Amino acid sequence: MLRVFLRPEPTGFPKGLIAGPLGSHQNLIGTRKLISEDIGAATTQVSHIQLYPFANPYKGIVDRPALIPFTNPTYAIYVWKDGRRFISELATRKECADYMMFTLKEKPTFSIFDEKAWPNFTKEAVMEEGLKGGRIIKADTLEELAAKAGIDPAGLKDTVERYNSYVETGTDLEYGKPKMLNKIEKPPFYALPQWPSVHHTMGGLQVNVNTQVLDNKGNAIPGLYAAGECTGGIHGACRLGSVAIPDCIVFGRRAGKNAAAR
Repeated sequence: MLRVFLRPEPTGFPKGLIAGPLGSHQNLIGTRKLISEDIGAATTQVSHIQLYPFANPYKGIVDRPALIPFTNPTYAIYVWKDGRRFISELATRKECADYMMFTLKEKPTFSIFDEKAWPNFTKEAVMEEGLKGGRIIKADTLEELAAKAGIDPAGLKDTVERYNSYVETGTDLEYGKPKMLNKIEKPPFYALPQWPSVHHTMGGLQVNVNTQVLDNKGNAIPGLYAAGECTGGIHGACRLGSVAIPDCIVFGRRAGKNAAAR
């Protein structure tokens, strides 16, 4: 338990392949959950951990540039160090993360896009932040971009040419990507390093419908309530995007009302 929540390299994942702390922020380390366990609180589904495949590969957090790959899949491509695409950019987050960790096994991968594309999926302030901090790599040619990012130049050039031909015909002959809105052809070009990091833990403290935390015998622990990501058994094995928000609101409100009524 301590290993899962304080250094998220859960059993079954190759050691060292998952970067960063618990959740999207570096300070989320499961402290409240561990304190609750110390007084006998039960846990459930703690092995159900969701990864975000496009986190900062150097810090393991979902910073602002890390949202670019999530919002740009119809305008960009994902490549590895060989310069080749490895998946449809419209694949699920789980499919992307699993392929990176269990097939590629070596970080990072990259989102590749051009000057024409980025205004469609991010803001100038985010681009400036990424470029200033070294999170986004910029170059006037694909060959220069590849050299700066550590990508094979010939592989990247060939991949972009192939992809641009798919955009023209509307058919992705490699991965069947159903929607491609932009050729990668207008300089400057950009590369954004990315790698999976722990994003959401579906497991956690076991609670009842009144948000009371249960002990290992299924009895409610007096005065202890929990809601949100520190609880388990709400989302199953894979949380749908944004569903954690109503989880926090609905059960958080119920927990607060019950606690205040004591």
